[in-house]
Amino acid sequence: VEISTRLAPHLVLRHAKSIEAKLGRVSGEQWGPRPIDIDILLYGDKRLRTATLVLPHQRMWERQFVLRPLADLLPNLVGPDNTPIEKFLQQEEIAAQEVREYKLERNLVNEEK
Repeated sequence: VEISTRLAPHLVLRHAKSIEAKLGRVSGEQWGPRPIDIDILLYGDKRLRTATLVLPHQRMWERQFVLRPLADLLPNLVGPDNTPIEKFLQQEEIAAQEVREYKLERNLVNEEK
């Protein structure tokens, strides 16, 4: 998902965490299964490193499930060393990662509770 906002990155993160909580995410195991995971990958060309937020996302260039939809949104995006996003997707260790399409059964964004 790509958004446009005037909110500061940490406020966007706070809203993302609130959405995760509303959808059933609870704090727990860092790398364990969870019902929802909202990450901020990029915030324009901003670079940031704090205890709670790193921009750009520090592991996004290692994960096909991140890069594939990101390439759809930003096909001209370049990563470290000005490497085009498509080159990352062609790397053997990334291309070998299994990615399955997930189809939502309902619209979670517009639902009222």
